[in-house]
Amino acid sequence: MTMLKYPLLVAWLAGCAGSGESPGGDTAGAIEAPEVSLLSPLDAATVCGTPLALALAVENFTLVGFEEEQAREGIGHVDIKLNGQNRWMSDQTEFEIPQVDEGLYLVEAVLVHEDHFPIEPYTADSVTVTVDTSACAGR
Repeated sequence: MTMLKYPLLVAWLAGCAGSGESPGGDTAGAIEAPEVSLLSPLDAATVCGTPLALALAVENFTLVGFEEEQAREGIGHVDIKLNGQNRWMSDQTEFEIPQVDEGLYLVEAVLVHEDHFPIEPYTADSVTVTVDTSACAGR
């Protein structure tokens, strides 16, 4: 029977296996996954649709214009879907969709390559909002 001389060291090293970290916690060279978050409007909000103002946070992904038809890693724009239909695209984190009719909407922000195909893995965030013209008062 073979006994391990350093069982705690072996257990510690085993705990790090597959975590992407070295035993010292160094993650140098690790590529962070792209992320998108809808900051505004908030989920379940009632908002004005003339215009529908959106604010996003985008991490580990460079937003660029629509001139290129490529699929470069980590580069592209955001597609905005309303109830599953493409409605807008942007290379900015704050923008307005000019005219959205009253109603209930699932607003989804999707990271896509310059060639307009979603990045892999599919990276998106969504909120549900109600567009109501009464929310436009005071604008």
